[in-house]
Amino acid sequence: MGFRGFGCLILITGFVTERSNAPLPTRNVILGGEATPFKSTYGFKHVVWSKDVQEVAAYLQSISEDSFNQRLNPEEFNRFQIYPGRTRWKQEDLEYVLKVFREIVNFYQVAATAGECVLISID
Repeated sequence: MGFRGFGCLILITGFVTERSNAPLPTRNVILGGEATPFKSTYGFKHVVWSKDVQEVAAYLQSISEDSFNQRLNPEEFNRFQIYPGRTRWKQEDLEYVLKVFREIVNFYQVAATAGECVLISID
């Protein structure tokens, strides 16, 4: 997912950047879960357990693409200097964020259906 996921994180959690500040299950989508003892580039890898994956999948399914699209505002992204565009976001850039959102929804649906946990590593 790379840095594109950061834009989705902002839109899903409402500009919350601290793992502990977002309410559940939103905090588990990209930066959540329980810390493991295994290091990643930015902190430690996290695991979202299968029951929490179920909650995340249901939550993401509750966000319609229309409501997500309404959040895609390049002026707001520029105002908050959201990485990686900082102050250069345009509407067509944010269309790619919608594509990533679809990938995240599908990813959690597949994991939830399989009863799997999710390992998160920010590298």
